[in-house]
Amino acid sequence: MATIGADAAKLAGLQVDLLTKVRKGSITLEELEMFNNLSPKARAERFGDFKKPKSVLPAKPTDKFSLLVDLGTITVPDNYDHVTRLATFKKENEKKFYSYNSAITDENFPKPTRILKPGDKFQVRAFKQIVSGETTSEERMAFLSKQKAVFVGA
Repeated sequence: MATIGADAAKLAGLQVDLLTKVRKGSITLEELEMFNNLSPKARAERFGDFKKPKSVLPAKPTDKFSLLVDLGTITVPDNYDHVTRLATFKKENEKKFYSYNSAITDENFPKPTRILKPGDKFQVRAFKQIVSGETTSEERMAFLSKQKAVFVGA
């Protein structure tokens, strides 16, 4: 009986995981190609433990976003169930979207910072980016934190 090394076993596991993600649509071949074409430094900057130079100051998040609409006070419906909400939403709305991320499931988002309960009331506001180009997740989250946003999950 032949044995394989730890690196070969890890590579096989990663290949299985990658193929599963491609089949489920969690990653496209174009995205995989973009990742493979990144330089080692660029991969480290995006995904590794890369340390940014201290001279680079983050952009002021408040300069990049503004209020889009204030929806007023929203009350969580009496029939709301956190455990099945994403599955229910997908079933009721998936066909209304051009594309729907299959990774947005109740299993993948089980513990938000705040679990909604029927009868909870929230002031709901939506914001928009007002600068051209891209903003980072960190910038968007910093802006929302400054707004005292409540993070309720997916």
